[in-house]
Amino acid sequence: MPMYLAADWNLPGSKHNPTTPFLLLWINGLSRHDGKTSTGAILDGQLLSSLPGQKLSACTCPGSDHPGPSAKIDVVNRIGEASQSYQTAPYNANYQFVNTTPAATIYNDNITIDSINYGGQGFQTYGIEWWSDRNNQDDGYVSWFQGDTNMWTMTAAAVGPDPITTISQMPVSEEPWYSIVLNFGMSPSFQQQDWRNLKFPSQMLIDYIRVYQRNGVTNVGCSPPDYPTSDYINSHINVYMDANLKTWASVGYIFPRNSKYDGC
Repeated sequence: MPMYLAADWNLPGSKHNPTTPFLLLWINGLSRHDGKTSTGAILDGQLLSSLPGQKLSACTCPGSDHPGPSAKIDVVNRIGEASQSYQTAPYNANYQFVNTTPAATIYNDNITIDSINYGGQGFQTYGIEWWSDRNNQDDGYVSWFQGDTNMWTMTAAAVGPDPITTISQMPVSEEPWYSIVLNFGMSPSFQQQDWRNLKFPSQMLIDYIRVYQRNGVTNVGCSPPDYPTSDYINSHINVYMDANLKTWASVGYIFPRNSKYDGC
């Protein structure tokens, strides 16, 4: 449920060569969207997303088997610079959001990456504060921090209606986040490796990862009574336990039909 997450870590490499490899810290969850659109995947013949469509929306046919679309918050995505972002489907046209105050406020656009805490020397904290309230969806927001500095904040108004793709207002995700993921690796699809200057072995050091919750809204676990997820997971336990299963169709599960796109 609503929380503050903080991670204190030391970056690999040095400030003179911070580009590779990349490191990520993010959280995954579900994001129920009751909008009128089915996917927002195609716009004027151009592909907006390679995703096959939403698995849960107001258009999903009754009785369908679905988990809901996913949401993701990057606490920090460091590929040369620090990227801190919120990602949820369906996607707006050209992946644009309302980036003007008060929908979204950038407090500091000068700091892009920690230039001190590298190579085993010192630690820097990155964090997010996430708040959502299904009874007051306009109050939802996510704020990103580097050290004690609030870098930027997005509110629910930042993911408002998009008339181009006919996507209606989306809330800041209200469901519990079910995983905290740390990744330290390399991929040419993200960024070309600087093999000449990259040194092995390389390490990413974590001092701590802490999660705080407000008094009165605490929750432990990813399947609270008002947002149960365990039934769905247990019904598809093979997908969650076998990393070699790559597609929904390969294990015999049917993608839910959409009343507007497929008909029920």
